[in-house]
Amino acid sequence: MNTGMTVALFRPVDQNKLDLIVDSDWRLFPLRLSEQCSILY
Repeated sequence: MNTGMTVALFRPVDQNKLDLIVDSDWRLFPLRLSEQCSILY
């Protein structure tokens, strides 16, 4: 396994999921988890 590369995976989101986000009235995304902070861009 090549650990020197970062791969970002995105899953498709349908309109129902997008509507849930809008209806939730979020103003900010939640803070990153500790394991997400070490990702290099």
